[in-house]
Amino acid sequence: PRINYGFEWFLDLKNNLDMKLTIGQSAKINKNESDSSEEISDYMIASRIIIDQEKYIDNTMILDRRDQDIKGSNINAYFDYNKFKFAIDHDYVSSKYSTGSDQVRVGGNILLGNDFSFNFTGTRDLNTDNNIGYQYGILYENECLGINFNYYRDLTKDRDIDESDGLSLSI
Repeated sequence: PRINYGFEWFLDLKNNLDMKLTIGQSAKINKNESDSSEEISDYMIASRIIIDQEKYIDNTMILDRRDQDIKGSNINAYFDYNKFKFAIDHDYVSSKYSTGSDQVRVGGNILLGNDFSFNFTGTRDLNTDNNIGYQYGILYENECLGINFNYYRDLTKDRDIDESDGLSLSI
């Protein structure tokens, strides 16, 4: 069993602007002698800025409790402007603690009208400064039916796996 503890601070401002901050940690209790895991966890810090119900920025970070440096983080932002939706996501894992990773993803949706929209996504590895992949396509969606037709390109190479591209149809 674990005990989770920390604090949460919430600020409710005018004009739908809200901010939330959570900082926490956990501790194992009644730990078995054969258990080699840490008794006290690293710090978890999470924040959220809500600009309005259609626009927000989330951040989660793990801070090493001994060295007070960042082990990993994720920042996600979402913005909805009626006919245009846009999102960006950044993931980071420190190479000091694990296999290092630093990636950014962007995506969007543009409403074209009559239940049709154009979708796109793309991912880039910031460590190698290379694109990982992307896709774009047309989405038809109403109350009863959704049809998504995409072109995708996967640019990753791993041992005997080469880059690939193709078309996908989802109904």
